[in-house]
Amino acid sequence: MELENILNTAKKFLVTSHINPDPDAVMSVMALSILLKQKYKKEVFPLLEDGVPDKCLFLTEKQDIQIHKDNLLTSIEKFNPEVVVFVDVSDISKCTYQDSQAVYDYLKKYNIVSVVIDHHQMNDSSWSDIEIIKNASSTSEIIFDFFIKSNDFSKNISDLILYGILSDTNRFMYHTYDYHQTFKILPKLLDKGSVIQELYSNMFNITTEWTVVLSELFKNFQVIHVKGAKFNYTYISKDFVDGYIGGDSQNKEEKYDAVVESFYYFTNNYLASISDSKWGFSLFYDYFKKKIFASFRAVNDFVDTSKIAREFAGGGHPSASGFVVDEEDVNIVLEKVKNVIESSDIMS
Repeated sequence: MELENILNTAKKFLVTSHINPDPDAVMSVMALSILLKQKYKKEVFPLLEDGVPDKCLFLTEKQDIQIHKDNLLTSIEKFNPEVVVFVDVSDISKCTYQDSQAVYDYLKKYNIVSVVIDHHQMNDSSWSDIEIIKNASSTSEIIFDFFIKSNDFSKNISDLILYGILSDTNRFMYHTYDYHQTFKILPKLLDKGSVIQELYSNMFNITTEWTVVLSELFKNFQVIHVKGAKFNYTYISKDFVDGYIGGDSQNKEEKYDAVVESFYYFTNNYLASISDSKWGFSLFYDYFKKKIFASFRAVNDFVDTSKIAREFAGGGHPSASGFVVDEEDVNIVLEKVKNVIESSDIMS
């Protein structure tokens, strides 16, 4: 089964990505949806179960189609697509908080084609019909490279693609990617009028709410040794989150966003740069989802952090990976991660 055949025959596409979406996931969903609608004249239903994070709204709210926030299976049942495209995710269980097996069964029962477009390798490809997996800086880059064959695209699309690339490369600071193709694309995006500084300032515009959370992350920062491995870690505990968010009945959503966004800001910009450890991880308790999220970062592939993430059913790249667990105590997760580090060969 070829994607070109699907594009020529199918009329209805649902496009989605992983829960807790980062800008690359959001921009990939939006850019692909616009291209399917405008270029291929398809009926499109963009969907993210968590909705669009605040730092992406300045771009997504400008579009003539909007990303829906709803349960994945419910949306598939209502929209009745012929094709579901999963972007920036290679595991169907990462796309929904509900039973992912039920989604898979529904797709198979009604012969709905599943397409995966991602820059992460798939651990299990049995659930998908078509895979476009490429070694790229971001899924946004794959969307650009695959669907845009010329300079016939707008500044609107350019901003979406560039924002996704900037986010997933942390301004090209990550070492793991082959940037030759990325840097060939950049002039085409900049020629459309996209401005790197302008986009990045929107991505990490620090608010006063962020400073409270960042202070907690700096306060809890540690440099430790485990079996010869030296690494950094920090965390945001349930007690802090419950007091910070739960104590404010009027601004829970705003403070929740501050926790999530400042967490990733710290992780991307400071975690592997403080001390000479060159790598580490951050944990935070999610107030609404009642889970703990973990993110790893490393400088210059100093260690393969994805090996640790996979031990917790997560994944990613050597220098940037993560996982989610059904747990509320960061100390329990911290000890489990330490044990994995102690028993692993990531330093070799």
